Amino acid sequence: DVFVGVGSGTGKVVLEAAETYGASSVGVEVSPTRHALAQSALQRVKDSNAEAAARVRFLLGNAVEDADARAALQAATVVFSNNVLFGDELSSRLAEQLQESSTLRVVVVARPFVSGLHGFVADYGYLPCPMSWQVPLQAGKPMPPGFPC
Repeated sequence: DVFVGVGSGTGKVVLEAAETYGASSVGVEVSPTRHALAQSALQRVKDSNAEAAARVRFLLGNAVEDADARAALQAATVVFSNNVLFGDELSSRLAEQLQESSTLRVVVVARPFVSGLHGFVADYGYLPCPMSWQVPLQAGKPMPPGFPC
């Protein structure tokens, strides 16, 4: 599989796809700070799992405007986007971009696309998955049950 994370943040999901599932993985992030954190995480993975790290790359840019990001989306078989903060215009443009792919099988989004995603079956099943910013954690305390999902 070719996994692409749009709004990949610090790279956790992208790295997990490569390490656990053997996917070629690309993360696309617009925030330079988060992108730098993802690059640091990739360096740590290189030290412990060079084979998985070789399948990962992180791009700094806008997923619908950056040529490398658009190429990654065209090759993707699986796309994950934590698109909660995406505006309607960006959300619609991303959906349009995904619809152009002939290889895409699975799209997972945190918030449904405003314009829908034509050609895909919508399954709005609910999977509770606490995010790190939702669960107050205290140093030395175990993670709550089901965290992360």
